Amino acid sequence: MATGSNIGNEELTKGSERIWNLGRVFNVMAGFCRKDDTLPERLFTDPLPEGPVEGKVLPKKEFEAALSEYYHLRGWNQEGIPSKQRLEEIGVDKEAIEKFEKYLSSV
Repeated sequence: MATGSNIGNEELTKGSERIWNLGRVFNVMAGFCRKDDTLPERLFTDPLPEGPVEGKVLPKKEFEAALSEYYHLRGWNQEGIPSKQRLEEIGVDKEAIEKFEKYLSSV
């Protein structure tokens, strides 16, 4: 309503998915990968000093499992790389997908 455009929720969701995935494509092409999708090491080793989870640490295995599930829900592989199918589903330009695939085959 704010823009005066007649765009429904489905198209807005698809657009936001394109933005998120193209951001990820950019990051992958810049050299980012799964190892970069982490938290500060102290969260896995230093117990929290206060609050409802006082004395607890985040188990690394649980974090890794959650990250894998996140990638799956996004339509990415286990390294956090968006699949061709996912990019096509959300309407990414075919030329952009081809460039990304060419990049992936070169690394």
